[in-house]
Amino acid sequence: MDLENSTQSDRLIQYIEYKGYSFRKAERLLGLGNGTIGKLKGELKPIIVDAIVNTFPDINRRWLETGEGDLEKPPGSTGSDRDELIKTQRDFIENLKNDKMELKAENQALKEEIRSLRRQLEELQPNVNASRAG
Repeated sequence: MDLENSTQSDRLIQYIEYKGYSFRKAERLLGLGNGTIGKLKGELKPIIVDAIVNTFPDINRRWLETGEGDLEKPPGSTGSDRDELIKTQRDFIENLKNDKMELKAENQALKEEIRSLRRQLEELQPNVNASRAG
């Protein structure tokens, strides 16, 4: 598994294997149907992440969500998950804002390109009409 490009579902599977659980045991503990974990792809729904963190209190939420940090919480961790969650959410919001700005700029460039192509089409239309008539 490429850890650098791993998804939340990849990290869940990594955690399950690290703990020595079968998929079926993990599914039972999480209240999921048989075969569900093997079918997970990509990012997990927030309700699933919450269930995982509540079921496996030693899993590091930040690691599960982002891949940053260690798989397990440090020994003696007092549940600073709230602070980590807030940081993760702030980072996520900041990334969304950046994505929005990039998409806005790209959208503007595409609108300009469409205008330019329409002008070119209008300029060529008389030639097309003349060649059809002639």
